[in-house]
Amino acid sequence: MTKSDFEATWYPRIGKDAAEELRRGRKLVTFGIASPVFAVAAGLLIGTGTLGDVIGVASAAVVVVYLTLFIRAQVRIAAALSEWYGVKIRGLPKMNPKRFDAWRDARGLHHPGEQVASGQTGRSSDAAASHSR
Repeated sequence: MTKSDFEATWYPRIGKDAAEELRRGRKLVTFGIASPVFAVAAGLLIGTGTLGDVIGVASAAVVVVYLTLFIRAQVRIAAALSEWYGVKIRGLPKMNPKRFDAWRDARGLHHPGEQVASGQTGRSSDAAASHSR
């Protein structure tokens, strides 16, 4: 996906901040695919001798670092989504447009300025203001 395609797909759905966090998080995926290989290598090498132990521990450390980075990326994306939608977001779907749209619709989330069925915007302050009239 090119930069302009990515922006056209995600900026309207989740806002610029969350989209940029998503872009940074996606870079981890390429390494994440190799993470099981490091985990298996660690399991096979630890206990085979001093060199095997060192390489095995280093491989295990790589897996731990990757998982930590992945979790932190998910937390940053959730925080940016929480700010965009104005509600606390805890769990994230797989971030492809179709699944994300279904996830968002199932939770009734609307981005700032989006028209909802009642004709109000997705912002809670706008909804509260209309109820007070």
